[in-house]
Amino acid sequence: MCALLFGSSVMGKTLYVGTGVAEILSYSFDGTSFAPISSTNDSFPSPTWQTFDGDIMYSVSESGGTTPGAITSYHVENGTFTKISQSAGLPGPVHIALTKNKKGLITAAYGGQGTNSFVTNNGYLQKNQQFTYDVSSIVEGRQGESHPHGVFIDPTGAFAVIPDLGGDVLHVYFIAGSSYTNNMTPLPDVAATVGSGPRHGAFWPNKEGQKATHFFVVAELNNEITAYSLTYGTGTLTMTPITTYSTFGSKDKVPVVTGGPAAGEIAISSDNKFLYVSNRIDRSFPNVGSSGNGSDSLAQWNIKTDGTLEFVGLTPAGGLNPRHFSFVTLGGKDYVTVANPASGDVQLIERDPVTGKLAEVSTAFISIPGASAATWN
Repeated sequence: MCALLFGSSVMGKTLYVGTGVAEILSYSFDGTSFAPISSTNDSFPSPTWQTFDGDIMYSVSESGGTTPGAITSYHVENGTFTKISQSAGLPGPVHIALTKNKKGLITAAYGGQGTNSFVTNNGYLQKNQQFTYDVSSIVEGRQGESHPHGVFIDPTGAFAVIPDLGGDVLHVYFIAGSSYTNNMTPLPDVAATVGSGPRHGAFWPNKEGQKATHFFVVAELNNEITAYSLTYGTGTLTMTPITTYSTFGSKDKVPVVTGGPAAGEIAISSDNKFLYVSNRIDRSFPNVGSSGNGSDSLAQWNIKTDGTLEFVGLTPAGGLNPRHFSFVTLGGKDYVTVANPASGDVQLIERDPVTGKLAEVSTAFISIPGASAATWN
């Protein structure tokens, strides 16, 4: 179901916002403010993550309990939605990634303790493979079973890494990228720090078709980044842990907050010079934020030529519980777009492309209940 509102894309790009409250919404931006374009609830009940292949959008439908989850595809044009296909999979999908040849889609099913792969053909979906995991770890209430949280494809397109928050492992797969089905072959799991809760990751450098040298994993439960060195073999990827970094720069700077903090997203700028992490429930900026309830933080590092990280500092996320952020260039300016579900807003924050520094005050924001992912296309 698609509800047409108003507005059109002025900057040549459209913002798509997935939520935890049934809707995906689209917005235009005119350099000063946002205007709504359209919305859909065809990914009910919780379309918390989206990814794009040109004018085709894929969205999770994050289900609860044992209810099968689903992936829904749409044709999107100037912010409007036309549903193409839907295919069911394991319960609770929270993340999806396209294979490099765009013929396959891989999901992380947090609630289903596993992953599904799908064949894609112009947006039409067909379920292909399914893997489930019998792993757990030590944190009571969070690690009683497997909870895959993300899927990350290396720049060569040959490997997928799936951080498992519940099991403190990274599931690694070889992808037969030359085949239409992109069949996945499991490789040995890679251990993460016990009790850390690995959530998301990023390959570095991320240059299309080239081998990465590092994989950075952000962990939700201990608020650390682990750097792994990478060694490529024939159908193999060896990941060796090198060092860890606090998402607050040092362990003695981690705030003591009820229910937190809990690291969220990790991403690297397109020039491969800067790494960013969102810190949720840290309340580092109590007097900032459009909701009037303070702001959590975004952390920045400079990436040195050898892959080591140099902490720069924290800046406001503009709201609470920054679950996702993405990079965009609009009108010649660079921005980070942040989805804050707890304060119900999306913030557009200017980014200096030379220093990587983020502005202390947002350029614009939108109030959106349950905003969980904010992506431009």
